[in-house]
Amino acid sequence: MTKLAEIMKLVSALGEYYDKSLTPGQLAMYSQDLMAMEPEQLALAINTYRNDPRNDRFPLPVKLKSMVGLAINPEDEAIQISGRILGAIASVGPYRSQEAREAIGEIGWQVVQAEGGWQTICEIQTDDIPIRKAQWRQLAKTFCERNSRNTMPQLPGPGGSPPIRLDFLKRIPE
Repeated sequence: MTKLAEIMKLVSALGEYYDKSLTPGQLAMYSQDLMAMEPEQLALAINTYRNDPRNDRFPLPVKLKSMVGLAINPEDEAIQISGRILGAIASVGPYRSQEAREAIGEIGWQVVQAEGGWQTICEIQTDDIPIRKAQWRQLAKTFCERNSRNTMPQLPGPGGSPPIRLDFLKRIPE
């Protein structure tokens, strides 16, 4: 039995458990959303979900994925990113931007670029750190959410990488 077939079988059984009849299209989409999981992980997540008395409805795929750590919670990720930015300011300094980028990660680096670049970030005053950290957290959360929807805009990078596409403005009525 293929992985997809095993996942479809588990999803179908879960639908029966919650008295939810899935159309073939729904079953296919739901199963495709869960392909990042191994069937054993999915079976464990389903068992855990069913045995929690708070869960009385058929779950969304992201709920099952989060139970095995495959779904990214933008809020949690944003907290980690803002912490990595602050940690890199202290440990890397303003003149080793490539090292900072590696320490912060790509979404964190997009936050840095949105805030004016690495050197600008490193020049913040100590009194401003709590406010700036909250701003970085919010920006990182937004970038994480966009990334999870595959709508992350391309930000210009060092050396003039591709500019932000603005063709969406053509659709806005004047």
